[in-house]
Amino acid sequence: MRLAIGVGAFCASLLMAVSALAGSGDTQLTSRQSNGGPGSNGDSEDPAASASGRFVAFESAATNLSGVDGPEDDVFLYDHKKRRVTLVSRRSKGGPGADGDSEDPSVSASGRFVAYKSDADNLSGADSDGTQDVFVYDRKTKRTSLVSRRSGKNGAGGDANSDSPSISADGRHVAFDSSADNLIPAAVAADNVFVYDRKRRRVSLVSRESNGGPGGDAPSSIPQISGNGRFVSFRSNADNLSGADVANSDVFVYDRKRRRVSLVSRESNGGPGADQSSNTHSISGDGRYIAYQSDGTNLSGVDGDGHDDVFVYDRRRKRVVLVSRESNKGARRRRPLVRPQHLGGRALRRLPVSCRQPEQRRCRRRRRRDGLRPRKAQDPTRLAAVERRARRQRVLGRSRDLGQRTVRRLRLRGDQSQRRGRRRAVDRRHLPPPAAALRSGAGGPGAQAFAPRRRISTR
Repeated sequence: MRLAIGVGAFCASLLMAVSALAGSGDTQLTSRQSNGGPGSNGDSEDPAASASGRFVAFESAATNLSGVDGPEDDVFLYDHKKRRVTLVSRRSKGGPGADGDSEDPSVSASGRFVAYKSDADNLSGADSDGTQDVFVYDRKTKRTSLVSRRSGKNGAGGDANSDSPSISADGRHVAFDSSADNLIPAAVAADNVFVYDRKRRRVSLVSRESNGGPGGDAPSSIPQISGNGRFVSFRSNADNLSGADVANSDVFVYDRKRRRVSLVSRESNGGPGADQSSNTHSISGDGRYIAYQSDGTNLSGVDGDGHDDVFVYDRRRKRVVLVSRESNKGARRRRPLVRPQHLGGRALRRLPVSCRQPEQRRCRRRRRRDGLRPRKAQDPTRLAAVERRARRQRVLGRSRDLGQRTVRRLRLRGDQSQRRGRRRAVDRRHLPPPAAALRSGAGGPGAQAFAPRRRISTR
């Protein structure tokens, strides 16, 4: 049921992307032959679209989409611009198709790289053990490479099944879960989450304690990697990853740069974890937001019915928000802290008047949060007068600090304009009189100095 809901939501977003690409709002068939041919003669599912929506990867049991695919399930990539379908689950350089089922595709942002899992043994020379592995297909070079393997150029493949691939936006990092125990010595659980760096040919363990600690003491699975490849969210039953973990299954996020794991399915501001299981999840491109499904009743003050709900966790603010709720219900609408203004072609930000003298500490915290410098305490009456003057001069948005700095700037501009005016007046005094005044003999005593001299003949 949960999987069907997730697939349905993704298909809806996929159809929106395809409709935007078409320009006319029509729905286009993706699982079809090239050049607008007939549709597939088998079931097609698990779509994954690129960032622009031009490329769509999917798995299909059809046998009429490519001339080299067999009766097994295969992974295909459809180009909506060229109306061309390409077989992905095949050997490098246009070799034969996979001799086993291939499923669960994940496509990069540009549509060049496609990660998928396969039971085939003929896709890579390093894979011949008959287990399920994760591969990456490069659409530009037409090369298939094994991902679920040990570090190094000639690293051996995993000795157990690998599943759930997730590729980064540039196609460099691939996250997956695996039951293999020969990839990382620190992996002690039955199932673990790994990330493979295709550029450095290095595999790293994700489902582990912070700062390179031991791996999780229970299975971890279903990883989702951010677009930049730095953050990886996953589901785990381990109890040693976070001290606030109290449920059987929780959602965690791992920061590969800081080597730190954090509990996602928990209350706001670092509160205790969810009192029920949390499962399906998805991470944003920058890794800041993680959406997940949970049965917990302590995550939000307006959720206590015990049903499955969808939440969004903000890593930066450490705040959880209930998403599966009615619109504008149960929550007070707050006045936005920063209001965008348009002045002189530039988007400007202004601090509201309500955030002033009475709430200095909270005001400073908000200013730091929005990238503004903390301001010293000032007289609110004088500050309001200065603000009105600055608004009249249309320089309110050009200065982040209101107060004496704005006043000094206005005075400086006035002094500069006065000095420029005096300078122009002085320059006019030393200018020669016009030519008409010289011809008429007028212009005063100074005009004779600029009068043209008569040419004297020597004859």
